[in-house]
Amino acid sequence: MNINAVQSGNNVTITFAGGGAVGVDPGNSLIDGTYQLKVVASKVQGAGGAMAADFTTPGTGQANRIFRLFGDGNGTGTVDAIDFGLFRQAFGTNNSTFDFDQGGAVDALDFGQFRGRFGTNVP
Repeated sequence: MNINAVQSGNNVTITFAGGGAVGVDPGNSLIDGTYQLKVVASKVQGAGGAMAADFTTPGTGQANRIFRLFGDGNGTGTVDAIDFGLFRQAFGTNNSTFDFDQGGAVDALDFGQFRGRFGTNVP
């Protein structure tokens, strides 16, 4: 995958594009799964200079892991009844969390993607 990182103050937003080892969905989000992110210190420059050491996030099944699961609106790693309530509130709006194909509105196509993941979780 191709990655673009943009810094705003202390926050860095990472975006993904197709064409790499890990696929993206129609909205250019990571495909469902658990990921490990490694930041190589020698490749990062900030106002205070380079990072002191490499940083790697935890992996599968560990706290603070990075994961993607479409439909998991509250970030618990499971698509459940709470997420269904959030999806219902988002239906017909431009809520990007539930707009799977980034078509501009949460619609029946997005509901099909949500329904297919209902009751699933990430490891």
